[in-house]
Amino acid sequence: MKKTNLLVALIVALGLVMWPSMGLTQPAQEAPAVTPPQEAGTWLSRGPLKVRGYLETGVQHRSNIFLSEVNEQSDTIFMVKPGIAVRHDVSPTSFWSLEYQGTFAWYRDFTGNNWDSHFIPFNSRWGGDKGFFVEFSNDFLRTSDPFGSQDLYNLGIVTKRTQNITYLAPGWQFSEKSWGKIYGRYIYLDYDENRDRFQNQREWNIGGIWYYKFWPKTSFLVQYTYVSRDYTDQPDNVGEDFVRHDAFIGLAWDGTGK
Repeated sequence: MKKTNLLVALIVALGLVMWPSMGLTQPAQEAPAVTPPQEAGTWLSRGPLKVRGYLETGVQHRSNIFLSEVNEQSDTIFMVKPGIAVRHDVSPTSFWSLEYQGTFAWYRDFTGNNWDSHFIPFNSRWGGDKGFFVEFSNDFLRTSDPFGSQDLYNLGIVTKRTQNITYLAPGWQFSEKSWGKIYGRYIYLDYDENRDRFQNQREWNIGGIWYYKFWPKTSFLVQYTYVSRDYTDQPDNVGEDFVRHDAFIGLAWDGTGK
């Protein structure tokens, strides 16, 4: 017991020491402004194939629709959020799923602030509970919402843009307690208006991660990611392009573990 406690204390201490200089290497991804909860709708099953549809409507009042510290304006917004999802469980450890999440917002007074968002995520995993596996996903987003990109660009302003995130990760399940994978993520972000195009981005995330589960709900992990972002419409001499190396050592907790 003393050896186990000492190991846990050492891992936690190491994580706290390295935290200020090491970032979590899964970068934030832009999501739709309003994402329906996972339990929205009811799954209809026919064998391994499941289908779910949902429709939400509502009215909300916002005291600061432009998210500004000055010139605060309030308005009442009518919202409609339709969605449909399909999931196919090929085996207990392999699946694919495709979903559409829409959001439409109409303002009572500031009608020029009306916006819509269309989010289409595809997710899949192929492989068994031991040995080789591969994960693939693609998240497509077409939106004009005023909630800004992941960098909070144009926060509070209706901004038309398209984003696509493609993710591929082959890996190996060594045992019930240990697995690892290498991954690549490509992020494409493109704005419609000329005034916004200096924020057009192409980003690569390439890295690897290794997990070791030493308790039913707790795992030790080591992760590294190389990040390279290119602002394609900016001159080289004033560009915001950057390259970053992210590393993380610490613990992960799974509330669903047994």
